[in-house]
Amino acid sequence: MIAGRVTRAVRSAGALAAAVLAFGVLRADTCPVIIGTRHDGPGRGISVAQFDLQTGGLSTPRLVAETPQPVFWVGDDAAQHVYFCHGLDRFEDRAEGFISAFRVVADDDTLVLINQVAIGGRGASHVNLDHSGQWLLEASYRSGHVAVFGLRPDGGIGLRTALVQHTGRSIHPSRQTSPHPHAIYPDPTNRYLLVPDLGLDKILVYRLDATAGTITPHDPAALDLPPGSGPRHLAWHPDGRRAFATLELSNAVAALSWDATLGTLSLRQTVSTLPEGFTGENTAAEVAVHPSGNYVYASNRGTDNSIAVFAVDTGPGPLSAIERVSSRGQWPRNFSIDRSGRWMIVSNHDSDSLAVFSIDRSTGRLTPVGEPVTAPHPFGTRFLEPRR
Repeated sequence: MIAGRVTRAVRSAGALAAAVLAFGVLRADTCPVIIGTRHDGPGRGISVAQFDLQTGGLSTPRLVAETPQPVFWVGDDAAQHVYFCHGLDRFEDRAEGFISAFRVVADDDTLVLINQVAIGGRGASHVNLDHSGQWLLEASYRSGHVAVFGLRPDGGIGLRTALVQHTGRSIHPSRQTSPHPHAIYPDPTNRYLLVPDLGLDKILVYRLDATAGTITPHDPAALDLPPGSGPRHLAWHPDGRRAFATLELSNAVAALSWDATLGTLSLRQTVSTLPEGFTGENTAAEVAVHPSGNYVYASNRGTDNSIAVFAVDTGPGPLSAIERVSSRGQWPRNFSIDRSGRWMIVSNHDSDSLAVFSIDRSTGRLTPVGEPVTAPHPFGTRFLEPRR
């Protein structure tokens, strides 16, 4: 019901400008950080903080939009529009998930809600953009589908142009009884989409028609991963020939090779995100590649609550462990590295906090900066930076 109330409130105000979100003044040495949350209700929604790019200082986030469960977001290359998926399966009194589009107003540092669109299923877990900037990509964990939406000239979300339903299961008795596509990524050539499906133990490959916004299964249709591994998220290496995926259930990072000519993935290595002999409860979550391409980072949620750091191609395998550091909170669901590669912000969901780390660009090692900042149930936390 909350999603419907939000939409009706915008309409009753007479204009989309009623949903303006104030960001505060931008300066050359600061960068906005946008924070989503898993929870809804009064005082929950999208928040913004200012990050000091010189010192690593993070301001206390302030709520800028009450909207239900804005769990993950992506910005366009020019940082002019941002797109959210919402974890709530209720939209305009229908049992359906939804996604939202916002416009960034550069001259007064605000966001304006453009529109919200139903996804055709439940459990929106991830959104992304293709490299042309014309298509919004969406993965639905609970419904088990992936979809493509056109983007309007004003940056709003247009018609859905593709929806593909996954089928099947794997071996985990509770987590893999049905498909669970967790995320969706264009390859560097923009000819393919890669979809880690936790429920199937596969990374599926689709061909993308960037003119029509349609997708078709490639041949081969997927990379099969070890049973019970549970692929979750993926990050590309800057060379475009390698990628790294978190395996949520087996607590590992998979090092992958990508052949863009054939559209094929191959598994080169899996390396644990946990210390040898670990016996607690844990699930791996986020993964990121340092802008230099020299390091890979992955988060551990549970007993370990850590960030695992790996070097790329410095040992006998594609990845070698450097260190594991405390996430400085509980359940580090998401983290983000800024474009310079100097800073990392970690969302510690269950301890209501954001932790900042500096990154030594010569070693990849992490150093805590300041004290964790309070933020209610932080989920998708990212720097709002133009990419070109």
